[in-house]
Amino acid sequence: MSQFSEGREWNPTSSKEESEREVKIQISSIEYRLTYARASGSGGQNVNKRDTKAVLHWNIDTSHVFTPEQKELIKERLKNRINKRTGELVLSFDRERTQETNTREVIKLLHTLVEEAIHIDTERIPTIPTRGSQERRIEGKKQEGRKKEGRRWRLNTHE
Repeated sequence: MSQFSEGREWNPTSSKEESEREVKIQISSIEYRLTYARASGSGGQNVNKRDTKAVLHWNIDTSHVFTPEQKELIKERLKNRINKRTGELVLSFDRERTQETNTREVIKLLHTLVEEAIHIDTERIPTIPTRGSQERRIEGKKQEGRKKEGRRWRLNTHE
């Protein structure tokens, strides 16, 4: 499951398997800039006093971690999150009540999105179905037909 699929919000704990997966890419804190803003939502009395929303700005072109090919992949796959004027990838996180937690989550989001963006899927090799699998498929279809045949209403002509 991709965490940056169209029409879905990113979920840092979308599944146990994904949340426990180790992120291999580490972008240095020197390469991105963090700013903070007032967050909407929960926060109690602090909601209008504290800047808990974490906003991360990362310039992909000035990064020393990635090759030019990887940078192009990142730009192509995350183009909807890149500011057209500055060329920076801009991410924000404001679900938690504390600035520290939101900062940690937005950095985790950056690493996850970039790792997924540069990952190249291996091409599926098509296989030919075996004779046994074809026979099982046909037998299953015949069983379904018999089941539906039994549901059909018939006029009793013997009486």
